[in-house]
Parts: sequence; C-alpha cells; structure tokens
Amino acid sequence: MAIAKMVLEYLRVVVWPALILFGLLFFRDEIRALVLSIQKMRLPGGAELSWGTLSDEAKQKRLDADVALALPKDVALVAPQAPPPDDVTPAMSEDRVRERVQEAEDLVMRQLEAQYRVRVQRQVTIDRRPDFQFDGLFERDGRITIVEVKYIVSDKSVWDHLDAIMSLFEKVRSVWHTDRVSGLLVFVADMPDNQRQVLDRSVTGHVATRWRRHQVRVYGFEQLKLVSSDEGKR
Repeated sequence: MAIAKMVLEYLRVVVWPALILFGLLFFRDEIRALVLSIQKMRLPGGAELSWGTLSDEAKQKRLDADVALALPKDVALVAPQAPPPDDVTPAMSEDRVRERVQEAEDLVMRQLEAQYRVRVQRQVTIDRRPDFQFDGLFERDGRITIVEVKYIVSDKSVWDHLDAIMSLFEKVRSVWHTDRVSGLLVFVADMPDNQRQVLDRSVTGHVATRWRRHQVRVYGFEQLKLVSSDEGKR
C-alpha cells in the first residue's frame, strides 16, 4: 500500500506539468496567434495605443471595398469581344481583380518586412474602433507605421481616395496626440511603367506638400512580383 501510494503521489506531481507542456506544444501556433493578435504601446504622457487583428467578417468587407476601388466604374469587368485600344484599360473579371488585390497586399507586406526587418501585423484595428481599420501595422524603433495598400489600374482611383486615406492617418495621430504614429499608403499600379512613373511623381509631390508626416509609394505590380521572386531564390 505504501508503495502504491508513493507511485500515485509521484504520478500526481509529474502528470500535470506533462499535460501542461503537451498542451503548450500542441497548441503553440494558436497560442502564438492569440498573443500576437492584441498588442499595445505606451505613449508619452501615459496614453496607451493598442491594436488587434480584424474579424473575418471585417476582413471580407475590406476586401470587397478594395475590389470596388481597384477599377473605376467606367472600366469593364467582363472580357471584351475585341482587344481594346491602347488608351483603354483592358477588362478583367471581378474574380481576377479580387485575386490581384490580395496578391498586391501580400507582396507589399513582404516587401516591407524585408526592407525594415520587422514583422508586419496584417488586417488590424486600432483600439477596436471600426473607423480605424488598416491593412497592416508595424513597430520599429519606438514608432508605429500604419499601412494601407490599394491595387489600381487607373489613376482615377488614386485621386478619389488619396486625401481621404491620409486624413484617416492624421486622425489616428490626433486622437492619441502623438508624433510616434505615421501612415504609409502604397498604391500597387497594374499599368504601363510610364503611366506609373507619372503617377508616382504626382502623388509623391502632393503628399510631400500637404501630408508631410506621412508617406506614399507607387509600386508596379509586376515589379513587386519580380522582387519577391528574386528574394525567394536567395
């Protein structure tokens, strides 16, 4: 009896830590995702800025909105019967546009992670506010950069939304009264290089003049794909 009691006591001591360790190992990905889903940063003056991952429903709504933005209303969403003139944007199906919107966002986030050597948290909401939803966010050197990515095939989509997005970046700064937050708006242009370069100069000059605390970049869609492919070979 004494030996049996000793064995039971031994098992009682050993089993629970073993079960806990097993649970941590088995559910390590889920636990990591939970920990990373809510993060925070204390700002000067004691204020705290927190951010977390969007719900699946919110992600879907944002994707639908980006697809609608990607092509202006005067660009067809069905395959034309004949090749369009050179000055007309070729048509794409809505499913194809959706795929490219998602691919563009992924390419940009990977580019930022490689450039700044940081982890970009994707599809976030700041302070759980429905008006503060963004494609990404990363922390570097005590500063937070909010990221928005827009896939476009026409400069009409840019000028309709550029200032609205910059205003949203500025609103986040003003709510927390901090200079440690800035915005980065990236347009992924699926258009000829000469058109993209003209657009790049225009939006960069506009943002430098009116929204100096924030940044805008215009990447070529094919250019990003090549860069990503080259990095994958290293």
